[in-house]
Amino acid sequence: MNSLDKKKYCLLEKDRELLLVNLKIDLIISYFLPTNKALLRTLRDFGFNFLLAYVQSVCTQYEIDIP
Repeated sequence: MNSLDKKKYCLLEKDRELLLVNLKIDLIISYFLPTNKALLRTLRDFGFNFLLAYVQSVCTQYEIDIP
């Protein structure tokens, strides 16, 4: 494999890696977007205190100190 072929191969690998990263990001967004929409709707309906109570319960569950 000559130098030019190696460069082409490296570029193709980088393109493939970027494509995989973009696909993973798309999958993550499509998975979490409905959850975030539901959370924002709940926040709008029930107010900030509901969100704060939820965050505190998760922190307590996982023994995370709240400053």
